[in-house]
Amino acid sequence: MNRRNGYNEASLNKDAAIKPLTFVAWGLGSLVGFCTVNGWFTFTGIPSVDSILVASAGYFLISSVTAAKSKQCVKSA
Repeated sequence: MNRRNGYNEASLNKDAAIKPLTFVAWGLGSLVGFCTVNGWFTFTGIPSVDSILVASAGYFLISSVTAAKSKQCVKSA
């Protein structure tokens, strides 16, 4: 989805080895899973699916925002 043309080895060296915002998406999915297991709310009726959907959507949004910000920084430099 994010890398349709494959990987550019030069950009792989520039990227961080660990991306903290990925853990934010994972934590959000875990929190939703905890809430749905305890019956506070549900999206699909299956807590595991709720967690995966929220974590995936969260990661997509976070990666989209950070990609847009990095493009703005490159354009302004």
